[in-house]
Amino acid sequence: MSILSQCCGLTLLATIVYFYSFRRKIMIKTGQNYIELVFATVICTVFDMLSIFCINHENTLPSIFVEIICKTYIVSLVSVSIFGLRYLCADVYKSNKEYKQAMWRVYTTWCLMAAVIYALPIYVAYDEEGVALYTEGPSTIATYICVALVILMIVVTTEKNRRVVNINRRKVVYIWIAAWTVAAVIQFLRNELLIVSFGAALGVAIIYFALENPESNLDRNTGFFNENALGLYANQHFNTGKKFSLVFLEISPYRNVGKKLSLEADIQEEINRYIMSFEKGDIFIVSDSEYCMAFESKENANDALELIRERFNYGWGLKKNVILPTRYMYVPDSMEFDGWESLSQAIRFIGYSGTNVNEVNVVTPASLTDLVKEREIEEIIRDAIDNDRIEAFYQPIYSVREKRFVSAEALARIRREDGSIVPPYLFIPVAEKNGTIIKIGEIVFEKTCQLLSREMLNERFDIDYIEVNLSTVQCSYECLADSFVSIMNKNHVDPAWINLEITETGSLAEKNILLKNMNELMIYGVTFSLDDFGTGNSNLNYIMDMPVKIVKFDRELISAYFENDKARHIMTSIIKMLKDMEFEIVAEGVETKEQAEEMMKLGVSYIQGYYYSKPLTRGDYINFLETGSNMADA
Repeated sequence: MSILSQCCGLTLLATIVYFYSFRRKIMIKTGQNYIELVFATVICTVFDMLSIFCINHENTLPSIFVEIICKTYIVSLVSVSIFGLRYLCADVYKSNKEYKQAMWRVYTTWCLMAAVIYALPIYVAYDEEGVALYTEGPSTIATYICVALVILMIVVTTEKNRRVVNINRRKVVYIWIAAWTVAAVIQFLRNELLIVSFGAALGVAIIYFALENPESNLDRNTGFFNENALGLYANQHFNTGKKFSLVFLEISPYRNVGKKLSLEADIQEEINRYIMSFEKGDIFIVSDSEYCMAFESKENANDALELIRERFNYGWGLKKNVILPTRYMYVPDSMEFDGWESLSQAIRFIGYSGTNVNEVNVVTPASLTDLVKEREIEEIIRDAIDNDRIEAFYQPIYSVREKRFVSAEALARIRREDGSIVPPYLFIPVAEKNGTIIKIGEIVFEKTCQLLSREMLNERFDIDYIEVNLSTVQCSYECLADSFVSIMNKNHVDPAWINLEITETGSLAEKNILLKNMNELMIYGVTFSLDDFGTGNSNLNYIMDMPVKIVKFDRELISAYFENDKARHIMTSIIKMLKDMEFEIVAEGVETKEQAEEMMKLGVSYIQGYYYSKPLTRGDYINFLETGSNMADA
């Protein structure tokens, strides 16, 4: 008997093992089970060759030895089918508990089949000239039946779970079954053609090239794992309940400092080498400019994130003159999510939106919930802008010296479609973050100008001015002055009727923009006040640097005055200092008569707060003035 087909099969299997072993791979359950199927097929092929050798030399070998080798070979055929079923089960049963239960049933079946095959007799068949050809008998028949039963189990398991089985795996498993079945049928009809092992090896090779080739999970340009591999990695960990952390970094197109660098590929290679140096994690490339690093230890992920952020603060290239703006996402604990589908949706939804260079978006269910709420608020803001539901509310300001209401602060409010009001603490941070605060500010300013002009507040009620609050984003808006001057001109508003409240800005560049706008508006006739005094770190500097005439004490400072001796002494000293410098002082957030009287004793110029009035709609504010409330007696 020739072992040519077995040698071909063994060569094919050895080639698969070689290429599989020397390729970087994601060790997932299906991959582990596949390589076990490969080795089961190798063992089967080796025992096929051994059985042929024993049959050819049965006269010189102990009969019991020949029988054991021949029976071990046909048991190994059943083993190959069992490992094929095990390979499929890794895709069917996602949880460890279900998989282990399925494996217990599979191994029990395997042991029973092996016991039956070893127990039944086996014979050597000869040709007419007395030359040994193959084995036959009850043991061999039992093997065909057992393999057929396992194949039937594979088909039933596949069809029963076709919704959860990878469609490509289902097709390839059927091809593997077909290749093996055809070889078995041919050998059954032509017993001298011993090609069952080769059929099994051919089926295993088909699975390799179609599904289990590690090359399919690698990016050819970088050698990193690709996005498909990331999904396999994550699903494997979710299925086994094993925690992992992810670090994403998105590199923007680089800019050069000084001389232009022509070898972009060298920069890319330098980055790849650096990222590859993190041996404690698996590296995935999601796109040309986006990497993902997966760690099974949260501490390793934290360390890597800090090191990477630190490294990307410096330049790349031979002269370190290539700056790469980079943004980050961080998933600290994958198990906070239900599975890879929900986690990947959160990653796509949160993304890098809203992050500046070198900032990190942390992906957690809580941050996802916050972002969903933020997006809902964004939609409310856009809808309010489009449908004229941005309103200006006015909170009266009482003059201690004149004992009447001489001004008011204009405050932005958003009215929902059902008529309810969106609290400012909900929409202001979102509007500042996405920039719509500039449009909201312009709408509030225009409605304030319309109120001043159409209701003739100065003539009818002797209102000196209306204060309009500017957010930090508006303060750093280059076209603020031009926009506001245009609105005042359109509504024929005397700029002396406008006072703009500013807050301290976050950078020197923003401060310079604000000063430019202030100078242009002051030349036009607008005055300024410093809002929220007492909450920032640089308010005293602002008083010295900024051309303001009014200082507004924050409600927190007012509250602290009545609760803390130190705050009382500090505020008393500050008021004296401001009065000596001839600033007007507004006390905000005054809610009781006692607070109002105490502020008057301290010498503040104006009082604003719920003690006199909450913020009012335009109509209510006019009614407030018309009913004589502007003559309130303190």
